[in-house]
Amino acid sequence: MATPRFVTVTKNASNPAYRGARCGVDRLAARLGVSVRHLTPRVDDDIPQQIALVDSLHADLPDALLISASHESALDSALERIRDAGVPVVMFVGRTTRLDLAQCFVGSDDRTMTRSVAEAVARRLGGQGTVAILDGNPLGILYQARAAGFRDGLAAFPGVRLLAARDGLFLRAPARDAMNALLDEAGDPDAVLVANDFMGLGALDALHERGLRPVLGSVNATPDGIAAIRRGDMLTSAAFNAMAMGCLAMEAGLRLINGEPVPPKVLLPAELVTADNLDAWDMDYDRRPMPDWGRTVAAQAVAS
Repeated sequence: MATPRFVTVTKNASNPAYRGARCGVDRLAARLGVSVRHLTPRVDDDIPQQIALVDSLHADLPDALLISASHESALDSALERIRDAGVPVVMFVGRTTRLDLAQCFVGSDDRTMTRSVAEAVARRLGGQGTVAILDGNPLGILYQARAAGFRDGLAAFPGVRLLAARDGLFLRAPARDAMNALLDEAGDPDAVLVANDFMGLGALDALHERGLRPVLGSVNATPDGIAAIRRGDMLTSAAFNAMAMGCLAMEAGLRLINGEPVPPKVLLPAELVTADNLDAWDMDYDRRPMPDWGRTVAAQAVAS
């Protein structure tokens, strides 16, 4: 039997969460004897470049495509062409609005995750204070859900006031610039909510330069985010487990090419990582526990 050939197309090469997702794909591929080729845009999150990467696959069609799209709809035509060419498509980490373009989506409930982060931060403030928010990239798939979740969480604490919000584009340098602009315009917040750990590092760059140490809540539980929690720079990061998503996306793709049933969605539950439980997460992606497909799907069925 020929070795299955997979391709991943992710948003960028710099965000540690996507490194984790690709690591998860590679770890299961090595275990199961699958060939994987990873493609990323030359410019982080560049939509036309990502479309071109998908279209380039027609010259040598893979057995399956695992994709984290950079826009909720801009890749629709490219994904239709790949689907119509008979290539199974699995979306992972992020999804487009048209789930019919993929046979499976592997991800999490982003709105629930960020709501839980906001609630944890508000409780640490004792229900009183000011909060700044660094949202992600308005063109990105995760933007609206994560932004809404932060505001859902704060709404439960009438004594906590939203001081200001800026977009950090899900990247470190833009987040540093956005944090500096927010501080200049709105003043010093008691807490900051950031839509991913990569932006959290950028926010910390700006805050530390000014000698500020507000309560910080984030998302992704990347190794850098866990290190920030251990240092005391961050209160919590929601475990958006991209490494596990990569493993499960690979498993879904294999099942699809073997004609086995796959649920349309595989959603991992939200979990907050704090100083109380960070030992279970304080390791690089290549050492974190790999998920079991059967148990994950069964747990999802029970939860629903």
